Amino acid sequence: AKLVMVKMIDRNGRFQSADQIISSLNWLALNRPDVKVVNMSIVTGALFTGDCDSATAWTMAISAAVATLHSAGVTLFASAGNDGSLRQMAAPACMRDVVSVGAVSDSAYGTDQGFCRDRSAADRVTCFSDSGTTLDLLAPGALITSTGLRSQGSPISTYIGTSQASPHAAGTAALML
Repeated sequence: AKLVMVKMIDRNGRFQSADQIISSLNWLALNRPDVKVVNMSIVTGALFTGDCDSATAWTMAISAAVATLHSAGVTLFASAGNDGSLRQMAAPACMRDVVSVGAVSDSAYGTDQGFCRDRSAADRVTCFSDSGTTLDLLAPGALITSTGLRSQGSPISTYIGTSQASPHAAGTAALML
């Protein structure tokens, strides 16, 4: 199995529009039929209750790109978001054909000053993880140390967020395949 990376964010590491998601997914569908698992550690700014596939014109466009890949046998994962919402999630995690991934703490590391002040405990759902009726599963997402593209002077980095949890789930699915 090969690892394929398609960057959905701009050169500054920022997500600007739904067009970036759509273009990336369409490129995969057209150019990489061998890809079977996709991780999207991105969230849009708007939160939705329930399935958001037809909520707006831009969610419909993302949903169409997701559906194309899903119908070709691709499993897509997305981070649930870090707003601490118990009822809502951002796109693309709130879409029917996407496995949405919330975060649990990997260990008891203390408090998270970045998102909230709850004390952590291994396997406890983090206070920042979005959830709701469309949340599919949870994975480690708090104090995750890994290689990092944004590392400054170091080959490793430590981050907190559902963007750390989603690759755990996608990686596990890829290994299972």
